[in-house]
Amino acid sequence: MHLLRRSGSGRRLTPLRALLLAVALVGAGCSSGGTDAAEPGLDDGPARLALEPGDDPAQAVDQLAVPPTTTAPTDLDAPPADALASTEGASPDDAPPSDAAGEVDEAEGAPTVEEQDGDEDLAPVVDDADALVSQLVAFVETERGHRFAQPPSIQWLPDAAFAAAVADLIAADAARFSAELDDQTRLQRALEILGPDQDLVSIQESFGDAGITALYDPNTGVISVRDEAISPLLRTSLVFELTRALDDQQFGIRGPEGVTAVAEVEWARAALVHGSAAEITNRYRATMSAADIAQEESQVAALPRNVSLSLFTDSFLELQFGRQFYGEAAVAGLWDVGQSAVDAALADPPESSEWLIAGAAADAPDAVATPPADAAPIAAGVWGQAGWIALFTGLFTPEEAEALTDGWGGDAWVLWEAGTQSCVRLHLTADSPEALDRYADALDQWAGEGDRQLFFPTADLIRVTACG
Repeated sequence: MHLLRRSGSGRRLTPLRALLLAVALVGAGCSSGGTDAAEPGLDDGPARLALEPGDDPAQAVDQLAVPPTTTAPTDLDAPPADALASTEGASPDDAPPSDAAGEVDEAEGAPTVEEQDGDEDLAPVVDDADALVSQLVAFVETERGHRFAQPPSIQWLPDAAFAAAVADLIAADAARFSAELDDQTRLQRALEILGPDQDLVSIQESFGDAGITALYDPNTGVISVRDEAISPLLRTSLVFELTRALDDQQFGIRGPEGVTAVAEVEWARAALVHGSAAEITNRYRATMSAADIAQEESQVAALPRNVSLSLFTDSFLELQFGRQFYGEAAVAGLWDVGQSAVDAALADPPESSEWLIAGAAADAPDAVATPPADAAPIAAGVWGQAGWIALFTGLFTPEEAEALTDGWGGDAWVLWEAGTQSCVRLHLTADSPEALDRYADALDQWAGEGDRQLFFPTADLIRVTACG
């Protein structure tokens, strides 16, 4: 597998990625879940997410499944009555003819539109909601290599109703996974990834619907779209959510019943689901005119923001953006092999985040015994290489953290309460003595930053204890 690697300057946020804050209510093995780069706190320290001005990943998207359900006419619930052209601000050559949208080619059953003048490879632009959805469904089906088992249901909602739909999804997921989210909040507080007053549900609620243009709800199988003018950002957002809906129908985008929402395999599943949608969206974006791409970037820069990223630790942000980055890189590598490789990975996700990070070099994780707790255990699980990368981000750059965690062998953690604090103990193994030494050196530096203890029960095992 060929995995795309980050440049030495750190990862850059594309307009697409800047929309997608994955504060994981589900699907996070080691996590839960912009503001301007010049904002205090984002330009300090060695860990750099390289946020561009205006980047704000304020989309709260969760990944639950609906039962698997071949293409029928698209179901549109109340499309906007006055949808506008998608090329506001573009050059006249990029604008569609006034009578192009809405006409149907009886032979193909698709909207008839004229190509934009100039580059013959550019996708035609339509200014009608029905025609737009038909066009985007056809694009997603062609590029993804599957057809919708049942037509995607799309509802166009005014702002208040759209905000309510997002809030309903957050509340439903928070209720369904309340125990697991509470455990992850305690775990991340103990590791000082979250502050003592932060919790994963409140973080998600604080972002709300800010910056979201379209959202697929796997609980209902419905894509909600803001009832606003058709624009480049709305089009790319719809492609992303349509891809998620298609993958959900084909494979299910959450784990089977009985797999905890925070198991590490669910981190890998969520990363692959994001990567699949990002790949198809990037392909669509490549068909857009330069004027439309510029407008999309301008729209992203102007997105509303409810919460500043400077409120979060570098480690917390790395958990979110790392999943997106590694998911996109892994899926790009899988597409080098072929569609069947993408499908196989989504149908049977890898056991650990290391597979997404190291690719073919990743070994099956070792079975590591859960360490002893100092009180009644609350929860236990696997932290994973992605978790260790996040833990070390802040002391090191993401690139350095990735390199020093190479050779992760396996781990296990246990959580308990100690008065008003939560405590966690982790056991860690590595694939070689050299890899274990790298971890030990990094953990020795990390342990000096707070209420943390480092111990070596055996020559091939590291024990870490932290409270917070």
